[in-house]
Amino acid sequence: MQAARAFWMATHLTSLAVLVPSVAHAADADREVPGVPGSEPDLQPRWVPWVTPNAQLQMWFTPYDQDRDPQADPGGYGDPELDTGFNIPRARIGFRGGFKWVDFNVRLGTSRPYDTLSEVPPAVELIDAWARLTFESVAGITRITMGEHNIPFSREQQMSSNDLIFQERAVSTHWLAPQQDLGASIRHDWTYLGAAVGVYNGGGSLLGDVDPGVMFAGRLEAHVGGDTYRTNSQTNALGIGASYIYNKEYASTTQRVGVDFLGRIVGLTLMVEGQMNFVTPDADPTIELPDVYSVTKRWGGFAQLSYYKELGIGAIEPAVRFSYFDDNRDLKDNGDVGILHAGLSWREPVPFMDFGAGYIARFEFQGVSIPNDSVRVWAGLRYPSRNYVPLNLVDVFRRMGEKPLMNTSGVDSEDKPAKKGKKAK
Repeated sequence: MQAARAFWMATHLTSLAVLVPSVAHAADADREVPGVPGSEPDLQPRWVPWVTPNAQLQMWFTPYDQDRDPQADPGGYGDPELDTGFNIPRARIGFRGGFKWVDFNVRLGTSRPYDTLSEVPPAVELIDAWARLTFESVAGITRITMGEHNIPFSREQQMSSNDLIFQERAVSTHWLAPQQDLGASIRHDWTYLGAAVGVYNGGGSLLGDVDPGVMFAGRLEAHVGGDTYRTNSQTNALGIGASYIYNKEYASTTQRVGVDFLGRIVGLTLMVEGQMNFVTPDADPTIELPDVYSVTKRWGGFAQLSYYKELGIGAIEPAVRFSYFDDNRDLKDNGDVGILHAGLSWREPVPFMDFGAGYIARFEFQGVSIPNDSVRVWAGLRYPSRNYVPLNLVDVFRRMGEKPLMNTSGVDSEDKPAKKGKKAK
């Protein structure tokens, strides 16, 4: 009987999990920042509770790396220093759900350091943990988010890593745009305009605020047409944004400014971003020494041109991107770098899987030139995807409860005789 029960559950879950292709679903498996315009097509409240699992796994293979010195492999900004072999840049799993005007997202996972100068993340960490309230009025759509979520600043930083053509962001985005933080934000979108403000701890800790103050973030943007936070689309779209961040830390104050642009015509997408950071050390630090000892200006940006075309089997997305980063405008050294990506992603030739390959050329504009170009092949799994409806666990358990898992009476329920004195139905 236990074997029959297990068989019934397996077949029932399988029939629900293998679903037919459908339109894009709101529960993107890696939508780090909740509520960017155009990213979630079903903005209406869901009157039935829903919970969907999400998963992400990305793998890189490096068939060629120009750094071959077995003793002293040089590394720098934007160079993860991956020798020939395999690497997992991201592996994440979690749940997304909601009811009526409220939805949430909780994900755990692991990530590799962006480059050799980046901090090594924990083996397993909390990627997202936020809850959001969404309501609509004659004045537009308002979203209030609380918890660990992305900060409204760079357009590329707010894009899902599943949608990134090269599966990694530009070197300028990584070093000049902030990552997730614990706080609260509110976003309001009118027909063509959007505004977001947020208050965060600013220290990057889930256990509390480790800095004497908080971080303030603000963003204004104009958008028209399709989703302006993705490139893998053929819908015409235009988005322009400007952002500002103020963060008071123990021994310094950081101000960040950024502007960004995305324009798309029939699948041809141009993205351009520019950011600048101003780091001002305290005149008399008392708790810890500042990272810099004079006012430091860091700046950079990128330009990316891509083309998205749907095919009979999946879709292709070739692209080229050049990014630049200078860690100190007053110094001319190896901190002035440029990185050129050129390659192609094949979107979902099989359900939930992307594949791609590309060449990465790295340049040191000042200091000592380091030969560190590489060739990369990548694959990515995302569940749910933009082309397949996800599994709703609430639906699964509701259907499982509609009838008993196993009839042990030996008589079909429809053939059972009526009780004495009652008419059979």
